[in-house]
Amino acid sequence: MSNNPSCGITGLLVSSFLRERGIRAPQPQYRHRNQTNDTSNPQQQNNNNTDNADDGEVDESIGTGRTGRRGRRGPPPPPQTPALAPTSEDQTRDDPEAEEEVEYQEPAPTTSTKSTPRKRSRATPKKKKRESDSEDEDALNNPLAPRSRHTKRKKKGVDDEDARDRMLLRICKRCTRRIPPNAPAADEMCPACVTITAAGGKGAPKAPKKKTKKSVAFDDNTRFPSLRDLCMKYIAERIDDVEAFGDIPEETKTRISKIICRLRKLNPKNLQLFLGPEEERVDLFDCPALTDPDFITIAHFCPNLQRLYLNNAGRLTDAALIEIGKLDMLSVLELKGCFKCTENGWSTILGGLGPKLNELTLRYAAKFGQKSMEVLTIQCPNLQKLALIECESVDDVAVQKISRLQSLHHLQLDRLGAGISDVTLTDVIIAVGKSLRVLSLVGYPNATDLILFNGIVPHCPVLTSLILSECDQLTPDGFVTFLNKFHSPTRTFERLDLSRNVLFTDAVVTSVMNLYGPNLVYLGLNGLDELTGYSLKAVAGESARLEELDVSWVRALDDEAFIEIVRGCGKLRRVGLYGCNRLTDVVLGNGRVFKNGAGDMIQLVGNEYS
Repeated sequence: MSNNPSCGITGLLVSSFLRERGIRAPQPQYRHRNQTNDTSNPQQQNNNNTDNADDGEVDESIGTGRTGRRGRRGPPPPPQTPALAPTSEDQTRDDPEAEEEVEYQEPAPTTSTKSTPRKRSRATPKKKKRESDSEDEDALNNPLAPRSRHTKRKKKGVDDEDARDRMLLRICKRCTRRIPPNAPAADEMCPACVTITAAGGKGAPKAPKKKTKKSVAFDDNTRFPSLRDLCMKYIAERIDDVEAFGDIPEETKTRISKIICRLRKLNPKNLQLFLGPEEERVDLFDCPALTDPDFITIAHFCPNLQRLYLNNAGRLTDAALIEIGKLDMLSVLELKGCFKCTENGWSTILGGLGPKLNELTLRYAAKFGQKSMEVLTIQCPNLQKLALIECESVDDVAVQKISRLQSLHHLQLDRLGAGISDVTLTDVIIAVGKSLRVLSLVGYPNATDLILFNGIVPHCPVLTSLILSECDQLTPDGFVTFLNKFHSPTRTFERLDLSRNVLFTDAVVTSVMNLYGPNLVYLGLNGLDELTGYSLKAVAGESARLEELDVSWVRALDDEAFIEIVRGCGKLRRVGLYGCNRLTDVVLGNGRVFKNGAGDMIQLVGNEYS
């Protein structure tokens, strides 16, 4: 405290002013209260106490910073007056709990002298400390402290947080719905499930389950690509970077060729990989990028070639045919899409091959006609397989020349030129039928039952495969009679195709299954609208060896008939289902897989739900 009396009086006035408005400054904590009391001069003691209190409050208010119980920014200044005995106000400041109980007392009146007034500073009123403040401070200092008592989730009588959560959120173990908070739950079930269970019911409508992505399950029939398949695919995708195949099997080379042609990557550059003097077989499944010089290269680079297959060879001309006809060992020739080749080219190649040719397959050979057929039937007497498919220039006269080929085992005449009569077909069957094993006649609207009774029955003793499709004049009764006459212990059908004979009924199919069902491997019923479920059930019951079945566009096929066919045919591997509009996704949907008796997966061709 200053020795100037005017300053003391001014400080006393300021203290009186602040006390009148209930403003108090915090008392410094460095005061020593254990000194002996001076009782000799009580008036001086009271004045000193008052002055010390006033000085402490004024200094705190005008200092650089407020000081409280939590600490000060710097070391406290030493006291100017000797320590006095603690007063009732000092005891109140030392005991925070008793601070609220102390009432404000008016200071004793004092006289003041004129002096320069000290600038007053605004003092912040001290807030009354609440009990919850200490709790909030503890929560801030301790992150793991419990919830504040002011939380809305706190319930009376519940102290455990987990217990509160269980009381607020309860799930019925039966219907997986939430149980209302105030509803009683017996055996962890909602009131509705408790009522239904008590009544003996099967259950309330359950909550819909969320759709989850199904994981792919692999079973024993799941086929993973082998290392060989992966290598072939890798080579096919980078065929332009391959210099030579080396010593690989003929089957592997054929499969690589098939992959390349499917990717449309076959070109004159990589064609050289499939050619060589050691090659005996060349299979090219897609040749639109090859020109006539490339086909001539095949004949020059493969002198020992025995089998040649060219598909989509639209740029093949007579010049290339002449060079191919010079191959000395070529015995199997299959050409498709050679619409540029003329009669002269066909005559030259057939004359060059001569007796060496055993199998000839031509498809879309638009200019193969009577002259070419004449050379074929005379120069190639050892021909065992002749397949002419959609060769429009082959007419009735050209077909009659086929009667010269007495060694045929396989005869296929599909969708040839118009005007071919059933009499001509019958004469051909009579001439070559003694050795025929496969006979295919497709697309003859004028063919009648005469072919069956006069041609096939008496002259085809070893026939095992019969394909009669799109022959509109064949009658159901006539075909049933034919089946009965043809059947014998030494003759049977293994492959039978009756597709798109629109007049055939259940009687035809049931006769087929009764007579030839146990031996059939392939059965084609494509487009037979007159069939009903009766004949389809007959297929399911009499097909022990059936491997392939085509029931496309058979409107009578439904879910029940399909299930019976799958269960009844123990060796079934492939089923054609195009246009079967009565089949539903209940049977064919959801990725359902059907297996035969051996556990192998059945291929469903035309399944719209797959």
